[in-house]
Amino acid sequence: MSNETGPFDNETLTATPTSLSGTQSAEAQLEAGQLNTGAGTAFNTTVLETLMAEGLDITQIPASQLATVISQLYADPQVATALTENQMNPGSTTVMAEIRDRLFTPGAYSNPDTLQAGLSWMAQQSVRLTTAQIGYLGPEIQQVPTPFNPAYLGDTTLTFGQHWNGETEQGVDYAMPVGTQLYSPFAGTIITQDMGKADWGKRVFVRLDNGYTFAIGHMTSFSVTSGERVQPGQLLGESGGAVTDPSSGNSSGPHVEIQWINPQGVYTDPGTMMQQIYKGTTFAQLGQQSAAGTGVSSANAQARLEGRDLVLEDKYPSIVHDWNQYFGNYPTGDQILQVANAAGNDAVAQLDYVRGLPSPDLPGASVGQTFDLQSQIDTAMQAEYGHNGTFAMVKGFFGQGITGPAFVKQQILNMGILDKIPQDAFASAGQVAGTSAGAPTPTPAVGPTPSPSATPTQTATTPQAATAPPPTRKLDSLDPYNMPPPADFNLPADLTPGAAPTFPTGPLQYDGTGPAKPLSRRSSGNQQV
Repeated sequence: MSNETGPFDNETLTATPTSLSGTQSAEAQLEAGQLNTGAGTAFNTTVLETLMAEGLDITQIPASQLATVISQLYADPQVATALTENQMNPGSTTVMAEIRDRLFTPGAYSNPDTLQAGLSWMAQQSVRLTTAQIGYLGPEIQQVPTPFNPAYLGDTTLTFGQHWNGETEQGVDYAMPVGTQLYSPFAGTIITQDMGKADWGKRVFVRLDNGYTFAIGHMTSFSVTSGERVQPGQLLGESGGAVTDPSSGNSSGPHVEIQWINPQGVYTDPGTMMQQIYKGTTFAQLGQQSAAGTGVSSANAQARLEGRDLVLEDKYPSIVHDWNQYFGNYPTGDQILQVANAAGNDAVAQLDYVRGLPSPDLPGASVGQTFDLQSQIDTAMQAEYGHNGTFAMVKGFFGQGITGPAFVKQQILNMGILDKIPQDAFASAGQVAGTSAGAPTPTPAVGPTPSPSATPTQTATTPQAATAPPPTRKLDSLDPYNMPPPADFNLPADLTPGAAPTFPTGPLQYDGTGPAKPLSRRSSGNQQV
């Protein structure tokens, strides 16, 4: 492990060795047949394909390093055995699997130098590593956690050395809402300070083991205490800076000031370091290996990648539950704070606030309205068809103002009975002409369409073609058949909110001898309903 240097040393900030000392890249040398490994072009190609399959950019790997590793792999006993068993075919899946294990699998390697090289290339190119790989390389190859939400990185209000209000800025100011969660990028020992309305107000220091200090000023609260030992990614507190905050320090509005102090106690510009952190630099690349501590926990790292805040989730479980129920995902830290700031710690108020938020999928509706309407449609659809409704139905019903369990049920029942009535039941009404197995073919009526109150009849005559086409009606998206209901049901042809229809007792079957009769909701002869 190399000696640590300052975080602004140009060499330590270089993520990968891009200079090939005048030589061609590995890919170019391979194409030219100049990658001299003693293994042959076919084996060289297999190694490069294995590297690329892991997400590595082989053009960023120095050719000399790559040639050394290929030679090590070619001489590896397990790889040699796999080659022999596969007729010296380096492209076989067995040989490629052995090469991959030698390069990337801790515990399955023969030459530690080969494994170190493979994992180091992954770390340098920010390819995600497994827990076992991180454990082998050490936490210093992990990415440095960001101190706050990346959305605020560009909101700089003062830069290092800038003059304001008769003072010289000793850090970088980032504007953000009061209460934004702030984290430690490094492992170290905590010192807290509260200067009231002077200077930085509430300020937290993270003293690294190598003498550097990371500090955040203008905080509104601390989540740590002086003397406490923290690890990377641990919550330090919440942002402040509001002029009404008695511990805001010298501030004109909500923000924080990030500071970086060298071992000699001199304030230096943290801007370069912050840019590197938000680009995904590792502790080793930043020259801060010892500041990795025991590393960033995998659960916390994954949650932060998704914008989640496990500390806030533990603090406000009811908000997390409500958000998950109505939005279908976990809230970010900022979203939890939005609800908490508006509704406090009252679970009912939190629920009301979440339900009142705008629906991302249904313009003009809240998530609560959308959720309730979907539930009402699903309940009615399950009763009629045995499955849930679609979101297209939610949009259609909401657009027509059909809400509430009674109106939703009636509309779906309207759709359902029209779907279940045999077509020949309406032959005499001039709607459809057709045949029915086991029953005489009706003669279509000619002339005006009878009113919906007319009772369907059937005439046993010789089949004959219709003398006039059936009347054409404009189709309704919620009633594709648009046929009138039978006479013995009080069902409005055009259902509108406010109507009080009588619900039928079940689906219909027509036996040709009289009005359609309600039967079981689950079957009607051989017809699936």
